[in-house]
Amino acid sequence: MAIRPCVMIPAAAYAMIFLLGGILPSIEMPQLFPEMFGLDSEQVGLQFIAMIIGSLLGDQVGGFLSDRWMLYGQKKTQRPVAPEFRLWISYPGIILTIVGVVIFLVQLDHASSQWNITPLVGVTIAAVGNQIVTTVSFTYAVDCYRSEAASVGVFITLVRQTWGFIGPFW
Repeated sequence: MAIRPCVMIPAAAYAMIFLLGGILPSIEMPQLFPEMFGLDSEQVGLQFIAMIIGSLLGDQVGGFLSDRWMLYGQKKTQRPVAPEFRLWISYPGIILTIVGVVIFLVQLDHASSQWNITPLVGVTIAAVGNQIVTTVSFTYAVDCYRSEAASVGVFITLVRQTWGFIGPFW
C-alpha cells in the first residue's frame, strides 16, 4: 500500500491532521489544565466532551458533504466522477483543523488562572475538521482500491497510529 500514491498520500495527510487535531489537544489538556486552572482529574476528563462533540459533528458533516459532493459531480457531468473529485471536501476539514488548533493554543496562551471555555471551542473546531478529513481520506482510498478495502483501512490506520505515537516526541 505504501507504494500506491492513492493510498499513501491521503494516509500521510490524514496522519498529520490527526496528530495536530486529535493527539495534540489530548496530550496538552491533561498536562496544562490542572496547572493553569487548578482542575482535578475528573474535571480534566470532562474537558474531552469538546472533542467528542466535534468528532460527532464532523463525522455527520463529512459523510454528508462527501456523498452530496459526489452526487453533484455525477449530476453535473452525467457520468460517474473520478474518486479524486471527493478530495475537494478535505480542504475545509484541513482548514478547520488548523483554525481549531490555533484557537486552542492562542486561547490557552491568553487564559488567566480562571477556567474559560474558549480553548475548548478550538478543540471542538479541530475535531470537526479532523473527522471530515478522516471520512474523506478513507473513502477516497477505498474508492481507488475497492477490492482491497480492508488492506487500505489497515494501512491508513497503521500510518496514523505510527505518527500519532511519534508526534508527541516532537
